[in-house]
Amino acid sequence: MMDFVFGWIRVKPGRRHEFMALVPQHGARSRARPGVYWLEFHESFDDPDMIIFIAGFANAEVHGAQTAEEDGPLIAKLEEIGIEARFENMSADSKRLDVLTFDGSAREQQRLHQEAARAG
Repeated sequence: MMDFVFGWIRVKPGRRHEFMALVPQHGARSRARPGVYWLEFHESFDDPDMIIFIAGFANAEVHGAQTAEEDGPLIAKLEEIGIEARFENMSADSKRLDVLTFDGSAREQQRLHQEAARAG
């Protein structure tokens, strides 16, 4: 079952850049791990003190290993500059890939994908 994480990390005013400086190395190291499909941090467009986190893992075991083995330096930095974080962890036993080709028919393609998803 795939694991997904969506997170919102609030840092002290003006300190987001300190955390984001750690991200390139952490992200590259994490994405090199087998079963880590993606792991990204993004600066919020609306809030200068918010970091958005998204990650996808092959399963709960990969997710757990990532957390236990790789997240220490980030947590240590957040203990210094963070206020709070909220993470939504989800598991899915199936996935669906929708591909859109931007040739003037993307909206119709999207509608067909949605119909197929509703039909099961």
